[in-house]
Amino acid sequence: MEKLVRETKSLCPSCFKALDAKIVEDGGKIYLRKKCPDHGEFQVMISEHPEYYLPLDRFYFSMMEKSYSQTDFIIRLTGRCNMSCPMCLASANEDVKEPDMTLEQFRELAKDKRIKKFDLMGCEPTLHKDLFEIIKEAKKHGIVALHTNGLKLEDEDFVRKLKEAGVDDVHLQFDTFEDEDSQRIRGEKHVSRKLKIVENLEKAGLSYDLKATVLKGVNDDQLGKILDFGVGKTYAKEIFFLGCRYLGLSRENENKEDIYLMPDEIIDMLEKQTKGKLNRQNIFYFQKIYFFMLRVLNVRKCFYINHYLIRRNQDGTYTPIDRLMDIKKMSGYIDEFVEKKNLLNMAVLYSKFLPLMLNKNAFSLIFDLALMKIMFYLGFTMSKVPKKFILVGFISACDPYTFDASIAKNCGKGEICFDLSNQKDKPAWFPSGAVANVTRDKVKYYESVGGNK
Repeated sequence: MEKLVRETKSLCPSCFKALDAKIVEDGGKIYLRKKCPDHGEFQVMISEHPEYYLPLDRFYFSMMEKSYSQTDFIIRLTGRCNMSCPMCLASANEDVKEPDMTLEQFRELAKDKRIKKFDLMGCEPTLHKDLFEIIKEAKKHGIVALHTNGLKLEDEDFVRKLKEAGVDDVHLQFDTFEDEDSQRIRGEKHVSRKLKIVENLEKAGLSYDLKATVLKGVNDDQLGKILDFGVGKTYAKEIFFLGCRYLGLSRENENKEDIYLMPDEIIDMLEKQTKGKLNRQNIFYFQKIYFFMLRVLNVRKCFYINHYLIRRNQDGTYTPIDRLMDIKKMSGYIDEFVEKKNLLNMAVLYSKFLPLMLNKNAFSLIFDLALMKIMFYLGFTMSKVPKKFILVGFISACDPYTFDASIAKNCGKGEICFDLSNQKDKPAWFPSGAVANVTRDKVKYYESVGGNK
């Protein structure tokens, strides 16, 4: 029997019409359901674990009571790419009319005080002829992160120039250790090339993350291997598992349910592949602490980005944060605070946290965890994350199937781009990258049918 969780707004996956939608519990699963007057009913399974989803959903909306200011922006430097991924979510190389953002245009937008962090994306930003100058300019105003497939980083000299220009973080596409998987996802067998790129980043001492786009039945057996690989690298600070979604070229896939994944499913996969060392219950406790920390610092974040923290050990293994401190008890104390929400109770909350931090395992982490908290407020950069820590993320990209307006308004990244602008010399600003994602596909759809945006 269907039980309403909450109401929201979404989109028709066919025509992008705005629709009323609802999140429901039905048969032990969580669904997003909606109905288009022209294309009928749609539903997408969000979670197979109501005991995880429901309390976390309630907690999230109690923390994100309003949409906080966006300070982290994706900068779409170019629509070009040096790869032709069959599952490209960014619509690379599709619109030759889209010019690269010029250095002058970038300099002008970089002055805007709203931006604390510049996420240089692409489609493939390393193709931009002025990339190093753009990095130098961005560095004058904030944190600089480069999102790349990494192919140009096979050149050690190119990596050296990135570091000299001032890039803080590199977000590296890293999907698998199997060339057959790589061929299906990226259209090329390039595992050996990716290993060389990681080696170059390590030599240069550049902080980076490994970001795997996960397709069900393709590379979903690689999660534990990617995690272990990252643990063994000094400068890998984050490992993100992005479930493939219905965006860009992946919209052309005919068997949508066969490959697409939500973060909830990826958590199950990693729990199994780590033999329970990372498990859903502890991820739940940590995620509540994470959302609470963001609320205290007034930092926005998507509900469908779940995190966990592990500590890298000297012997190449890792220890989950739940074995270092009592995150279950910390989560319970936060629940008590949420019921009252005032400054006095905040002081009481911290006084309860203190004894939990005084055990021999947790005490050595106090300074590092405090540093990470400050980083979230000033703008998150992996380069400042202590080498002993690795963040593990289970993430999704909003598509017209899963788009949930109540969550999208708190998207952790905005986007600045020219391909969606109505003015030739002024970029479009999206406080929500989720909205930019679906808008780009909406524009493509209406262009294909000869209608208006």
